[in-house]
Amino acid sequence: MFHKFEFGFFVMIALVGAGCATANKSGFLSEYDRMHSGQHLEHYWSAPELKGQTTAKIYVESVDTSRVKNQPGVTVEDAAHWLREAAMSSINKQPGWSTAEQPEASTSKLVLAITYFTPGSAGGRILAGEFGLGHAFVQVEGRLIESGTNKEIACFSDRRRDSGAVGFEDIAGDAGPKLVNRLLRHIAADVAKELADDLQGQH
Repeated sequence: MFHKFEFGFFVMIALVGAGCATANKSGFLSEYDRMHSGQHLEHYWSAPELKGQTTAKIYVESVDTSRVKNQPGVTVEDAAHWLREAAMSSINKQPGWSTAEQPEASTSKLVLAITYFTPGSAGGRILAGEFGLGHAFVQVEGRLIESGTNKEIACFSDRRRDSGAVGFEDIAGDAGPKLVNRLLRHIAADVAKELADDLQGQH
């Protein structure tokens, strides 16, 4: 009887965990239904106005954190700093792209928001990380705005999780903050890749 209960409990965890891997509509973006599955991001949309010169000088605005709160080992300020720095680094790695220090010097503005994040539980990952327990989660949403017209020309939403290799990374201590950092950096890199591939596909 105990084994059946235990098995059922872990199956339930796995199902709940799998459901949480899909981005929710937080209200940060104005239109969600127009987005489709991206090559690198869960949900993505772009307008015909997205052109090569749009990404010549991108100003990355301060990250919107109005929908999240401090978590164990990770403050809202930490998460916002990690995401913005990763976004700027990813932009500067793309050929022909650069970041602008001031919005007035930009060709477009990248507005990012962290709409959900949790470092999860080290104990949960070690105990049953393979069943989805204790995973770290982040959800990032954003939009690219053309500086000259203030028109939204791209938007996206992406939610991801990390098990810390099902708890292995927690052996030396709680890996939760590191997992959140890694998830945010991966999303930032994929935002640049998504935009770059979109532009490449226009040629």
